Amino acid sequence: MEHGGLAGPEQRARAVALGIPVTIQQPLLHDTAEVEEGFWGPERVARLLPACGWVDLGAQVSAGSDLRSAGSARCARCGA
Repeated sequence: MEHGGLAGPEQRARAVALGIPVTIQQPLLHDTAEVEEGFWGPERVARLLPACGWVDLGAQVSAGSDLRSAGSARCARCGA
C-alpha cells in the first residue's frame, strides 16, 4: 500500500492480516503539513501517516518519499 497515510485502525488491521506491505511517506507530512491543514484541518492531519500504528500491528513497513525535501540536493544531470 503506497503512502498508507489515512488508513484507519480497521483498515490497517485488515491490510496487515492480508500481508500487504505499506510505504509510509513521512516527509510528506513534515514538508507539507501547513498546506494539508488548510485543506483537511488539524484533526485530520494529526492522524496522517500513523507509523506507530502500522508497526504496532506488525506491518511490513518501508519509508521514503517522492517529494523533494527543502534541504535535498538537485540532480546534477537534469537539475530536478
